Amino acid sequence: MDNGLDTLYNIDLTSKDRESAWEENQVLSQKILSEYELDSTEKWIIWIAGILAGAVDAFFVTDVRLLLKSKGTIIRNAKGDSIHLKDSGVVNNWIDDRIKNFYSQKEIDALEKKYWVPYDASTNVGLDRPIEGLNPKTHRLSSFGHDPILGFYYGVKDILNGTFTAINNAGEVIVQARPNANTSHTLFEAIAIQFGHLRSDLSTPAGLPIPFMGQLMRLEGHSSINGLSYPMLFKAMYLKGYNFSHFIAMGIPCLMIEVIVRISYFVYSLYKGKTFAESIPINKTKLDKMLFYSYLITTSCNAIKTIGTQNIFAFNPNLWAMTLRYGLSEFKRWITNEKERKRHEYIMSIYEKRAQELDTEIDNYLKIYEYDTRSNERISSGF
Repeated sequence: MDNGLDTLYNIDLTSKDRESAWEENQVLSQKILSEYELDSTEKWIIWIAGILAGAVDAFFVTDVRLLLKSKGTIIRNAKGDSIHLKDSGVVNNWIDDRIKNFYSQKEIDALEKKYWVPYDASTNVGLDRPIEGLNPKTHRLSSFGHDPILGFYYGVKDILNGTFTAINNAGEVIVQARPNANTSHTLFEAIAIQFGHLRSDLSTPAGLPIPFMGQLMRLEGHSSINGLSYPMLFKAMYLKGYNFSHFIAMGIPCLMIEVIVRISYFVYSLYKGKTFAESIPINKTKLDKMLFYSYLITTSCNAIKTIGTQNIFAFNPNLWAMTLRYGLSEFKRWITNEKERKRHEYIMSIYEKRAQELDTEIDNYLKIYEYDTRSNERISSGF
């Protein structure tokens, strides 16, 4: 009898039950795992986007064939003559032509007059403290106010205080007052003046510097390129066209990756049966993974290009920055074990829902049992 009861109340899972539970767990997990794992089509997408963007960077932004003809801070054409960076690729030429023609010389003069700023000194004339290396060709790199991003801090600050913040050839930052500077501007007026002055410099021959490039002149020591100090290296690069126009041109491979991967993700998601909302290529875990790997492929191509040519102009900071951006997101997901955590939460939510449904069903049976018991008692008592 005891053995019969043991058999009746034995809830141990058989090997078949365990295998069935494991298979169900895998099926349920796949919904979450599919958002972190790439299938063969998605792998093809990242390779196609990465290689295409890498090819554009290699042959149309700065042509690797021209870079191979020289090293360091020089770039030569097919004849071996030293040329400006804007002539090093089709994309560079196309971007540079449009930016240089965005404002006419008359419009540039009008903007400079209307949006005069105290940090626009191009020589040491009139300065209380001379700045070594300040000259008309590179003064925008030396002046922190001309930075397209940081200028909205340094430039606005100089406008409000009537000062000039610049860096010399030794990497020393010098802040000095400018005579006759108007310091009565409000913050919003200073921001408007800053924006207007940057517009006046956009279409000039030298153009604006690359964001944060002036800050790199703070680096001490000498580079491995022709023994130049870091301030002199960045000045040499700026003189050869490593400026804001080139920065935009270097962003074209990044734009290609974003467009190809995002559109492909959207179309492929719809093809797999997802809803329109689920397919929107914004803030999706798998999309970020695809973008990271595409950037990683293109950045690897750029690394090979830079090392192979031994030319600083081959370096594309936009690609490296975007790879770092998406790489940090992927690293965060890995270090927090996000995939397994999300999978566990999803599976447990299903099991908890089933347990609640079972409890509800048991409660319903108990209510029916209690009702039947009371009915039988009333019948037995003659009511």
